[in-house]
Amino acid sequence: LCIAHQVTDDVPQQRKARHMTLLDSKHRALSQSTKETEKSPLLSTERVESRKSTGQLSHTASLASATTRNSLEQHGELWPIDDPRWSQPPVTPTLVSARVLVKNVGELDAAHGTACVKILVWLMWNDHRLPIHGHRALPPGLWSPQLTISPVKGAIQANVKEFARDLHDAHPGDIYKLVEYEGYIYNPMDLRAFPFDSDSLDFTLSADLCQTRDGSCQNAAFKTDYRLLVQETKFGPPVSVSLENDPLGWEHVTTQMQYINVNAAQDHCRISLHLSRRTGYYVYKVMIPLIITVLLNIGQIDLPIEDLSDNLQHSGTLFLSSVALLYVVQDELPRTDFQTVIDVIILNTMYTFALSCFIAMWAARSYNSGHEDWARHINAWGVPGLTVLFFVALVVKILPLMIKKQWAKAALLGRAGARNLISEGVPEHLAGIRLDPLNFGRPAWLQQDDLSD
Repeated sequence: LCIAHQVTDDVPQQRKARHMTLLDSKHRALSQSTKETEKSPLLSTERVESRKSTGQLSHTASLASATTRNSLEQHGELWPIDDPRWSQPPVTPTLVSARVLVKNVGELDAAHGTACVKILVWLMWNDHRLPIHGHRALPPGLWSPQLTISPVKGAIQANVKEFARDLHDAHPGDIYKLVEYEGYIYNPMDLRAFPFDSDSLDFTLSADLCQTRDGSCQNAAFKTDYRLLVQETKFGPPVSVSLENDPLGWEHVTTQMQYINVNAAQDHCRISLHLSRRTGYYVYKVMIPLIITVLLNIGQIDLPIEDLSDNLQHSGTLFLSSVALLYVVQDELPRTDFQTVIDVIILNTMYTFALSCFIAMWAARSYNSGHEDWARHINAWGVPGLTVLFFVALVVKILPLMIKKQWAKAALLGRAGARNLISEGVPEHLAGIRLDPLNFGRPAWLQQDDLSD
């Protein structure tokens, strides 16, 4: 009974001790909340509501959070997630970093001057309004930059593959966006040196559009809205080429980027892919067969001079074989209203066969008229002389182009360096944008509009 009475007396004491401990912990939590409120009056709405629900925020902290909410609403910073004001750009120009990846280049059509491309563009920027509104999900009507590609043939598909917060950096409000462009762009070629020519596949990225996250609204953009900085990011170099398949008949030499129209209303960055044509197909399929037929034409000197029909049949057959060869490969040759290098070679081959027929007729007429020695000299030196002239014209036409092509390729690689990217003048331009995003390169008329507003 004594033990039971002692235990019964201890129960109120234990409850009293636990009650005092609980009051002490609440007091410490209340003091800590009050200190945090005094240090940071801009408590987020979610944090305030969480503390109020758990009883860890005092009446004073609740009043402070309400005051903060009213202050933010008065300044227009705390908006609902579906507020239409999210579709407007920030007050100051947003710096948008871009990284370009050329994924595929194909169907280089010399006749129509077009090429099919697939390009990936990463856009990264910071929206300082996002850390304030307190929503975890991005607003569907959130403003975002959108680039356009030119010159395009028809409509080019621009598909947004990713649009999310950038969680890898310690800057609240960082966003990244991945856009895939696919379609046909214009690519006029200079085919006078065909097939020993090169090509510069140019396209321009223009910062002239902006749109909402859900794509429901799109509008024009200017340098007062955002500035385009094509630069190295954590995703990789500013411009890189990783072709799924090499363009048929072409070799990628190097890439060049350059800002153009620097005083325009928007930023424009032109990217050039320097390509070199692979000449192996045309050498093996066209030029070598033609050279072989020209060499076979030398056999005419062993035919009887007086037998004109055999001589004409020999040269005529070779002429028709060259025409048949051209009929087979005509789809691979460009259709132009001027002569390319390979056109000149083909015409020289036909000229050789035609002149061989005239030489055979001349030798036969001289032989039949009694000038046998003169006929033998014509037959012995005529066709071989034509063959020598053919090869001299071939070397004179091809060799300078091959040397020029190699020199141009070496010069481009020397300018590109180890990164295989020519970006002369780009660092200075980007430095000017970072130094003064609002005024650098902005046209006078745009400045006057801003001043009048």
